[in-house]
Amino acid sequence: ELYQSMLEEAIEAIRGGDLGDIDEQWSPQIALGTPMLLPETYVGDLEVRLSAYGRRLADAVASSGAAPVALAGFMRILDADFVRAWEGRLFNIHPALLPAFKGLDTHARVLAAGDRTTGCTVHFVTEELDAGPVIVQESVPVLPSDTEATLAVRVLEAEHRCYPEAVKQVAGRLSRQ
Repeated sequence: ELYQSMLEEAIEAIRGGDLGDIDEQWSPQIALGTPMLLPETYVGDLEVRLSAYGRRLADAVASSGAAPVALAGFMRILDADFVRAWEGRLFNIHPALLPAFKGLDTHARVLAAGDRTTGCTVHFVTEELDAGPVIVQESVPVLPSDTEATLAVRVLEAEHRCYPEAVKQVAGRLSRQ
């Protein structure tokens, strides 16, 4: 729900012109209804599930006419064929300053490591988990009194600033191609 609101904010920023001069062909595409394809509905071997899910997702994205695929907190492994097909147009957000703290449970790991700074990263998705090129990052201080919950709130605020900027950058790059 929190990530859905972040995507909705990015869509509203596009509609309101807050992201500058974005190609008009791209703008309506981001506002299309998004089909929900839950990986859990695919049973059996993980590789088979990923492949079936990837094919369904690829069909849904292709039929929408979308140029980029903006994932907001998408915490699933995607089929390698799907990732390769959308290379340079597929991006996601992560609640840490990548390359540090890839994967899950980032806030707990940041606190356990005693780091004084964390943040968020919007990055292109590649076949390697949380390893794609960075689009936007923002640092967030880790306070001595932080818990996972309090840190998560401040990182989420940074995510809400970074995600629209990443949408703007990716849209601008794609509209010039």
